[in-house]
Amino acid sequence: MAALDDLTNPPPRPGDAEFRRVTGTQHRAALGLILTGRASAQSPGVEQFLRFAAEQQLAVTETWAAVVNDTPVAAALLIPAAGRASMLFVSAIVDDESADMAAAVVRCMCAGQDPSQTHIVQALLDEQQQDEAEALRQAGFTSLATLVYQERDFGHDEPPVMDLPQGFTLQTWRPNRRSQFGDAIVATYEDTQDCPGLLGMRQIEDILDGHRASGIFSPDTWFLLLDGDAPAGVMLFNRVPTRNAGELVYFGLAPRCRGRGLAKRLLTHGLATMGKHGVDLIMLAVDDQNAPAKRLYASLGFVSTSRKHALICALSAD
Repeated sequence: MAALDDLTNPPPRPGDAEFRRVTGTQHRAALGLILTGRASAQSPGVEQFLRFAAEQQLAVTETWAAVVNDTPVAAALLIPAAGRASMLFVSAIVDDESADMAAAVVRCMCAGQDPSQTHIVQALLDEQQQDEAEALRQAGFTSLATLVYQERDFGHDEPPVMDLPQGFTLQTWRPNRRSQFGDAIVATYEDTQDCPGLLGMRQIEDILDGHRASGIFSPDTWFLLLDGDAPAGVMLFNRVPTRNAGELVYFGLAPRCRGRGLAKRLLTHGLATMGKHGVDLIMLAVDDQNAPAKRLYASLGFVSTSRKHALICALSAD
């Protein structure tokens, strides 16, 4: 049976709310809604998050909310990243009304962005967050992939001598090789099974900037595979800022180089190189539909730790 208050004070509808970027106490309350499910400006979780954001130099001003009677009832946070990309976080969906509110907040937030500064918006949700995923789809997002997160422990062995086929060479990052790295990444996208929905959504300069900023960049852990003078593949590792770990940010081969055993030789070399850097763990994410990559990682000892549903929205056409 519904309580009397529920009958006399029905839940707010999207038309009853004001959708806008929030500041001050409402900003903290909106963050509380996203972090804890409660619109509390005094939440210890909010204080802890704001300290973390300041330490990591994360901009959290793009916090938007549906505000009813001066209180956020649905909220979304957009954190900008390199390469004109941003990561979206949204408050939990508890019923149809909050789903409509969240979808409206996200639509207003995306409409309020400068497409020249934010080209794509991404969201990563736990698989059980089906209602949140549906709210984002209502706001114009599309499902990109189910990402499988994997990890591997290993010892600190010296990098093995690379045994590449005749004509192939492996080089590391130099500023004058930026265009070659870009060409190699583009070459690996042909017939890719890793997040094919991303193809054509971003310019290569944005992609390079995004990969470089996703961790601690080191030139000697970014590898370029050349077939003669032609870019044939890339393998990009970064250090993880908050752990003694590394991340395989991107790994791909051009179609003519696949199925020849090159991927395992390259990745073995990359892992050993990261071991020389002193990390104890390597992390990566792979599209659940990318069966060849999953077999490769399993053969080298990677184990799955979690899964996320990735959604994406392009704010402009590139």
